[in-house]
Amino acid sequence: MVDSRFVFLSPSGDTSTLHIPELMWLNQKNRHRAQGEVTLDTPINHYGGLKVRLDLYTKKQGALDKGQVFVTADEVDISPWLSQWVKSNSGLGEAKASLSNWIEISNGRITGSQLQIHQGEMDWRNEGRTHVLKVEDLILRMRRQENGWLADIPYTRKITMDGDEWPDGYLAVLYQPKEKQQDEAWRIRAKNIELERLSALLPLFSFFNA
Repeated sequence: MVDSRFVFLSPSGDTSTLHIPELMWLNQKNRHRAQGEVTLDTPINHYGGLKVRLDLYTKKQGALDKGQVFVTADEVDISPWLSQWVKSNSGLGEAKASLSNWIEISNGRITGSQLQIHQGEMDWRNEGRTHVLKVEDLILRMRRQENGWLADIPYTRKITMDGDEWPDGYLAVLYQPKEKQQDEAWRIRAKNIELERLSALLPLFSFFNA
């Protein structure tokens, strides 16, 4: 694949363009592997150096079945990947990170992900107050739970929020969307984390609504 371009709507609702100068692609029956470097144009920035590796399987009809996607990026704007709800309701300002992301696909949809943020920073407003979050080597694991998502941060010792470093702790958030017989539900498990900090962070977890 050479000199290709894909235009798509990101979860934030903005139009983004993915440029692929050259991508090595290998097809073996129903297995499809690819590796290369891509660039991304968002409404406000241009980003290069996104390294992508794909290992995907398709069904007989050609539809995506299962596989893995691996992405690494340095100093990228992650705000386009947050939902429109987050951008509209959390007062999100800047959100940049250097990261690696492993994505699992099963039955044609994303079922799990492990995101490692090597360095990241974002700011947002909540209840009239501006918050600044900085992280280093943070791991965020996500897996699908029926129609909802379970996300957990196994350790929080490298999180700094509003200038205060968090103690070593644990955080898990379960989100279940509204369905016919149940309302939208959030469940939180935390260890060694102040409740005030959790309430300020909760709007950011609403990327589940994407």
